[in-house]
Amino acid sequence: MTLARRWRIGRSPAGVLSGALTVVVPYVVGFSFYIYAAVGILTGALEEGTPSVGAMAIVWGISLAGIGLGLLSARAGGIRGPELGFARVQPRRLTGYIIVGCLAYFFMWVAFRAAQLWPAIETTGDGKIPDPLTTFLYATNAGVTEEILILGIPVAVMTKLRLSGWVQIPVITVGRLLIHLYYGVPIALTLAVMWSILWWFLYRKHRTLIPFICAHVLYDLVVSAGAFGSAGRILNIAALAVLGTAVVVLTREAVMAKRNRTAPSQNRSGTEP
Repeated sequence: MTLARRWRIGRSPAGVLSGALTVVVPYVVGFSFYIYAAVGILTGALEEGTPSVGAMAIVWGISLAGIGLGLLSARAGGIRGPELGFARVQPRRLTGYIIVGCLAYFFMWVAFRAAQLWPAIETTGDGKIPDPLTTFLYATNAGVTEEILILGIPVAVMTKLRLSGWVQIPVITVGRLLIHLYYGVPIALTLAVMWSILWWFLYRKHRTLIPFICAHVLYDLVVSAGAFGSAGRILNIAALAVLGTAVVVLTREAVMAKRNRTAPSQNRSGTEP
């Protein structure tokens, strides 16, 4: 047996170790700056402030290194693009992608609203509004990096290892928790748990990362809409449209589910003598 085949992700001890390394090492590399900043802000060693464009360029470089390492490791372990959530986009399914993105945004919004019920930690940030370019770089970096390294690769690896949701959800939760510790432990824990559970169920059904990345990027842009001046109103309007679409879709699904539950009982009662 060749070394490459021995280290393919699978149920063997070497395969399990390969899977674990494929999840953990790229995560540590890709989020090293985020983890450092989160722990520093939480402990008071660092002050929360507005990053510069240069700093965000460095963060992007670090993130790309982690993403590249993760994708290469997954491919070496026998995992292909569709399993990682990178199936070829089909134009005829565009409406479905948009609906999934709206639902992902709604679930993310719900998770943040629940987390904000906790008192926020006091920070000593500079209070400056970041410029549009920095805001865009941060939002796109967070959306792309988090969903590939926390959702796409881990779920693909753990599915390959035949691990159930009872294992997958806690792993994803820990991944989100560590990089959001700067919110404070209660907020970060509530956010990570709700966000991970809701998105895992949605992603398990649809298995395409693009809508989740777009939802994450849009959410971070809306939160910092003030950086775009009057143009930020467009982001707020888009967010309201997305939330409204999600509510309509969920309401429709609930009504259809109720009809499906009542239909069998009506059919049985109609055939009774």
